[in-house]
Amino acid sequence: MGSELLEAAQFGQAAIALLQQGTQLLDPKIRNRLYEARLQALRSQKIPGRLFWQRGFASAVGGHSGNHTSSNTNPGSALNVLMWLAASAVVIFSLMAITDWQQESRLQDLAVLDAAILTDEVPPNAYADSGFLAFLKANRDSVTDVSPDSLEPATSKTASPS
Repeated sequence: MGSELLEAAQFGQAAIALLQQGTQLLDPKIRNRLYEARLQALRSQKIPGRLFWQRGFASAVGGHSGNHTSSNTNPGSALNVLMWLAASAVVIFSLMAITDWQQESRLQDLAVLDAAILTDEVPPNAYADSGFLAFLKANRDSVTDVSPDSLEPATSKTASPS
């Protein structure tokens, strides 16, 4: 792949050198006409790769939409600006609503957690004790089965030797 790119670059350089030699041999009048024709072609060239929304946004903010007509002469330019403002307002208000909803959800989750801690049999000061935290971590591995009715570990039934 690298050698193909190198060959293509070398071919391009050779083509440029031949074209430059050929233009030096041309009459200056013809050379000027070719230069003017090239500039005219570049001016009339459409800008590739612009999507519909990019052309609309460019015309709405006063740019060129590819055909080199000013948006001020376009009777729909005020409508374009109004549509972009309306769409922007919808996006902004939607983001504000989502942020508010997430914040409310977090507050509700914290309220549920606070209620669970305050109504638990363990006093809240115990959760701040590092020894209690170590006790909980040590017992977490030994408690495997919890009954759904209580937070007490379920009694395991082992077969007694008879």
